[in-house]
Amino acid sequence: MSRAIAIFGSCVTRDAFELRSRLSANADTVALYLSRTTINASLAPPVSALAGPPSGTQVKFEERCVVSDLEKTHFQELRRKRFDVLVIDLIDERHWLVDIDGGEAAYSVPFVKLCESRGIDHAAFRRTPPADAGLIRRTLVNIPSFVARLAAVVAPDRMILHEAVWARRFLARDGSIRDFAQQRAIDEANAVLESYYAALKATCPAMRSIRVPEDRVLGDEAHRWTLEPFHYAESYYREFLRQYDRIVAEATPARANVA
Repeated sequence: MSRAIAIFGSCVTRDAFELRSRLSANADTVALYLSRTTINASLAPPVSALAGPPSGTQVKFEERCVVSDLEKTHFQELRRKRFDVLVIDLIDERHWLVDIDGGEAAYSVPFVKLCESRGIDHAAFRRTPPADAGLIRRTLVNIPSFVARLAAVVAPDRMILHEAVWARRFLARDGSIRDFAQQRAIDEANAVLESYYAALKATCPAMRSIRVPEDRVLGDEAHRWTLEPFHYAESYYREFLRQYDRIVAEATPARANVA
């Protein structure tokens, strides 16, 4: 039986389900994919200075993500969609946080493009890096509120935490395994992610978790999204799907998100 999946996270989760759709005609489908935001950004007030509908009729996915982040519609979108399982990952916590007239948004490449399309000087906004100690503390404080907002839409036992981390090594095009050059930055990013994942699990013990073993956490030089520590080799996604299948097989019969 196929299920409808909602994702609050990034391409590391979306790409796994895209792989499954290529491998199986009866694959679970992604009903909603919320991306290009962070915990703090999703909980912040709407950014009225940039709010407004996407441009044109053929709206690109990334532009829709930025508009959702500015208008803070993530939880409303989850409520409107019918889905069986919510998968969460925090790889998008790598984004800087931008302060706009008292509101906040993720400072992503699509955000920059949207500002440029509207003639807005994005460089004028104050930005906070993801490694900022104050931002990390605030994220940890906000995690219970984040979980509560999600739990108002979907029961915690229907949530799956994808404990994705940055890879320290990658699969080169010639088949060899090589180290990424930015080892210190990777370790620092992973230390932050580990603290967030630990806080999420402590806040929501009913939530199940997927953790790919370290030996399969590999980047991929041939990845379609280019080489990054969070663009994995196919073996990573296959292991994610194996653990996901076990979790959903053990779950009670699928049901829709809560009222």
